[in-house]
Amino acid sequence: MTYLMQLRDRIRRIRLPEKEFARLAGIHKDTLAKTLSARCDTKNSTLDKIERALVAEERRVLAHLIALHPDLSSLPAGGPVTLPSPVINPVARNGHGAFSSQGPTEQGRAA
Repeated sequence: MTYLMQLRDRIRRIRLPEKEFARLAGIHKDTLAKTLSARCDTKNSTLDKIERALVAEERRVLAHLIALHPDLSSLPAGGPVTLPSPVINPVARNGHGAFSSQGPTEQGRAA
């Protein structure tokens, strides 16, 4: 995988629109698009700006994820992560623990 392909993939993973990422990097969105598509010879200074902005945003996202899941922050890097299963409320629609496509009747039971 080439360096530009890695950059594209990392930018895609942080889920920021190119316009917003270009603003963070301090470059024009067209410059970013041309750089990532390899349509031009890019200056090293431009690549440095992209890399610095990318690392900063990756760190921000990581800090956010650690804040959401502080119990996972002590796991070894690269290890498997098992998130707890969400709790599903068994009492649904009709209030008696059973699902019904018709909903509750007057007596509170499904028809």
